[in-house]
Amino acid sequence: MRSEIENRLNEAKILHRQGRADLAAPVYEAILEEQPDHPEALHLSGVALLQSGDAAGAEAILVRAVDLAPENPKAVNNLGVALSRQGRHEEAAVRFERAIALDDCFTEAHFNLGQALQAQSRWAGAAASYQRAIELDPHHAGAHNNLGTVLLINGHFTRAAEIYRAATRLQPDLPEPLGNLVSALELMNRIDEATAVGERLAKLAPDMPAVRVLRARVARREGRFEDARDELLSVLTEAVKTGVRYPALHELALVLDRLGDYSGAFAAARDSNELQQTLPDAIRWEMNEIPAQIAKYRKWFTAERLASAPPAPSGGVGAPVFFVGFPRSGTTLMEQILASHPALVTTGENSPLSSLFTEAKEAIGRQAQWPEDLPALTSDETAVLRELFMEKARAVTGSDLSSQRLVDKMPMNIIHLGLINWMFPESKTVVAIRDPRDVCLSCYMQQFAHNVGMVQFLDLERTGRFYAEIMGLWLQYRNVLGIPWIEYRYEDLTGDFDGTVRRVLDFIGVDWDDSVQQYADHAQQRNITTPSYDSVTQAINRKAVGRWRNYERELAPILPILEPFVKEFGYEPG
Repeated sequence: MRSEIENRLNEAKILHRQGRADLAAPVYEAILEEQPDHPEALHLSGVALLQSGDAAGAEAILVRAVDLAPENPKAVNNLGVALSRQGRHEEAAVRFERAIALDDCFTEAHFNLGQALQAQSRWAGAAASYQRAIELDPHHAGAHNNLGTVLLINGHFTRAAEIYRAATRLQPDLPEPLGNLVSALELMNRIDEATAVGERLAKLAPDMPAVRVLRARVARREGRFEDARDELLSVLTEAVKTGVRYPALHELALVLDRLGDYSGAFAAARDSNELQQTLPDAIRWEMNEIPAQIAKYRKWFTAERLASAPPAPSGGVGAPVFFVGFPRSGTTLMEQILASHPALVTTGENSPLSSLFTEAKEAIGRQAQWPEDLPALTSDETAVLRELFMEKARAVTGSDLSSQRLVDKMPMNIIHLGLINWMFPESKTVVAIRDPRDVCLSCYMQQFAHNVGMVQFLDLERTGRFYAEIMGLWLQYRNVLGIPWIEYRYEDLTGDFDGTVRRVLDFIGVDWDDSVQQYADHAQQRNITTPSYDSVTQAINRKAVGRWRNYERELAPILPILEPFVKEFGYEPG
């Protein structure tokens, strides 16, 4: 009996390897009717279900296969694949790690682990997994492509472009690495090169919807707005997948805005945002997490409590400048200006402050909750955390900070100014302010990576409430912070560049340097990961000032929410 079953199984495996899973699957099922606990038949039946698109069904069978043969790395790996395809990336990563423990030379398990970690924004682990897959198989184009994407997301544009080029050499006929290379070059503002690679891509896959969207994006950057619009409208008339449709709609919103079709632009942005709200990597975030944190901070950080914070220890750590503001308040522009000053070095939204949330336990040897446990920190623990911050800052900036002042730029750190006041009482804070109506419009019409903060902007009314929550916290901080702070307005920067920049530099404590006037040239040499990457390499203009008036009717639901802040920050009412 066993010999006859094994013969049938082997014949089915041959069919499966030939791409005929549809013929192999019934054989596996027949074998399982006779021997329900046959590990290999279970495993291969699960693989067949995976290939048919039934990830949940595959999971149920592969769990049984792994229970019966826990030392089979392929079965464990495929169970991880079934979990990943259901969006359960954390569980999948555990399975991939187990498969690797069983066989460290299992290339696909390393590659799959990289994908699972990437889906969780665990960038360092994802990069390491892809690099290991490449070590095991230097011709693995997928690992090259995904490693390039991780590097690109984290601002390593030049290295990402190199990796994408390697992927295209490995598989010249594969559109995805070429498309990613176009994106990398466009992000680096190397438009001529992006156009050349885009032409190569267009020849390879002229009718591929994602390629056409990318082609439209390059056309927009070249100022060919009508061409971009026509290409996008053509794509959107087809039954394209959500993963292509929402970026196409976002791109269309940008193009229609430039063409003056404001109602059409807003409708396209709205449709893109509504589609994004259905994506697994948007749904997984808890919408109330940051509002709840803000409510806790508002209650905890009182003037009396901050006055009780310990003084800064002497020596060892410089006095950082924390540069914050609501997203899309023009912080990237000011950062490029400050970064061009020889006495300053900036973090490019890779804030070392995050280490106080992610690595505090390891650093001080015990769990700590902020802000509740701040008063319990010993002077030694505080010193360790401050040095952890500076260690991360040196790594991020590539500077030893002995001759340059650190500017930690991260807009959302505005929430954490109470914590900053406690941990760095010698620091200073620069706060970017922009017309709340322009800010919220820009946030709503911008395509961000999905995280716990940026998913707030997928809904217009939530965008308005989020602004009110964060900037309401700032208004409280104004009255209770012990550290010096200064506000500047984006509109003042674009209207009086020298006067506004001089005021900020004087506050920071560095002299004027003419290099700040050449910030656009300096920005061309930097990898800018924020959505403003294209505009900050150009001369300052005021076209974004008062942009909200083009969308006043569409913004009507949130204008009452924003009205108190319009008044507080000195803007003209509607």
